Amino acid sequence: MIVADGHGPSGEMVSQYIVNYLPKVMWDEIDDVLDDFDIVPNNNETYKLAFLDKKYHIQIKNGICIAFRKINAMLKHQSFDSLMSGSTLTATLIIGDFIYCGNVGDSRAILLKQKKSKLN
Repeated sequence: MIVADGHGPSGEMVSQYIVNYLPKVMWDEIDDVLDDFDIVPNNNETYKLAFLDKKYHIQIKNGICIAFRKINAMLKHQSFDSLMSGSTLTATLIIGDFIYCGNVGDSRAILLKQKKSKLN
């Protein structure tokens, strides 16, 4: 999930660009990590082995950071103003039982857990 809140004269275009292109850029980075750890999609055993390796989680984090930097660089080559405009960004990525989250600016994600209602 991606939430981008644009600001400045072209903020709406900046945030829309991020929403449109970040998923592919991020997937390309994450796919490289999955390849590095020999993870086969839809194979729980390969995921379970990687989840035990701290390096795997660090590589996922690095992949998210690289994707954010790539999108930032890509924005500089667009026809709309990205010098005086920009966007905050929060992105979450769910892989197996793990939720990874990254943010730029003052956007944040909050994880809520619903408890069973006492009113039954």
